[in-house]
Amino acid sequence: MGSEPAAPEARLRALLRARCPLVFVESSEEERFERLLIRLTEGLAVRLAMWSVAQGLTDAQGQPLTGAQETHQPESLLRLLGGPNPGPTEVYLLRDLDAHLPHDLVLQRRLRELTRAFRGAGRTCLLISAAPQIPSGLVRVAERFEFPLPTAAELRHVLQSLLTSTDLSFSEAEVAVAAEAALGLTEIEAETLFACALVEDRCLDPAALEKGREARLRDVTG
Repeated sequence: MGSEPAAPEARLRALLRARCPLVFVESSEEERFERLLIRLTEGLAVRLAMWSVAQGLTDAQGQPLTGAQETHQPESLLRLLGGPNPGPTEVYLLRDLDAHLPHDLVLQRRLRELTRAFRGAGRTCLLISAAPQIPSGLVRVAERFEFPLPTAAELRHVLQSLLTSTDLSFSEAEVAVAAEAALGLTEIEAETLFACALVEDRCLDPAALEKGREARLRDVTG
């Protein structure tokens, strides 16, 4: 039998299968979350679109969607998605849209009405940011999903991928210890930590890696 999916992955899949209309995703790892979301939506055979204020509404590969050229502003996006012809997409990932919500009551209302429309249409809207700002009027109509930092197994994969481009070789035990030393970092932070160790020291000293991890965590937490 195959291994069971990790709890966060199973939870996200359940939210997508249940067609929950509004989900606030807490994560600073957009790229890592997007990879998971693309894999899940492909497995569920549902169409995915993504949005940012910089790119507007695009498909999962970053190409602008037909009829969605004027969607860079949050209000124009929500007006399109809540209108009579939103298109065939079933899942939308909106990056940092929540940052526009606290002081814009019209935007809050549009999102609340979009949630109602999506519930009836079987669609899902996910809003991702590092620290979601959920207005009080949306707390009881939205789900919240916390995307955890990489596991030791994921960090081992990151390190093993880096090693393929070097002439260095380490045992599985050494790779496992190094991955454990980087727990608590994002995928990009861990990749940088490993890369610096391989370039500068040409080794995977657990003590040095832990020191680097602690320094990085101090930087981001102040």
